[in-house]
Amino acid sequence: MNEIKNTPEREAYPLLPMRGLSVFPDMLINFDVVRVKSVAALNAAMNTNRLIFIVAQKDVSKEAPEETDLYQIGTLCRIKQLLRIPGADGVRVLVEGLSRARLASLEENDDFYFANLEQIEISSKYSSVRAEALIRQCIALFEEYLRLMGTLPPELLARIAASDNPAFIADYIAQNIYMRPEKKQALLEEIRPLSRISLLNRFLAKEISI
Repeated sequence: MNEIKNTPEREAYPLLPMRGLSVFPDMLINFDVVRVKSVAALNAAMNTNRLIFIVAQKDVSKEAPEETDLYQIGTLCRIKQLLRIPGADGVRVLVEGLSRARLASLEENDDFYFANLEQIEISSKYSSVRAEALIRQCIALFEEYLRLMGTLPPELLARIAASDNPAFIADYIAQNIYMRPEKKQALLEEIRPLSRISLLNRFLAKEISI
């Protein structure tokens, strides 16, 4: 088994580079993994603390991405379930996003990549009045988006309507609707809750107009 090292300044975790997929904190998402190094990273995480760092590739065509091919901001996740795909070499994994983190450096051992991470401090201080205004705008835009799409389950709206947390609302919507990967990455990289939901509102308004 490969050793996963932690230092007082930084923490190292197996790294899972993703093509066209971002995972947001507090979200559950499942997907298939077929690349040999990626499957090895998942197995290494399962053999330790089930934690893995998931980050999107800038260029989805790269089969073996290097550090410069990856975004800096990704999500530390916990593996909830790992299943072998019958008749294939890949696996199907269910992960839970835990927190945003910054990729400080990428290292490679014999079997997989692992990432040295820096934790990101997320500010929880913001104007409640402005937050309420942005949340109301977001819910109205999302309701219109759902009406136009007609294929998304209505419980998506109910879930965010019950929340007053702009960070959660922005992450929840971003995870559950189709959006170009670079837009999802922009939302993942925005650590200020009100700026994030404001950015999402602009994205939703543009999608509605299209």
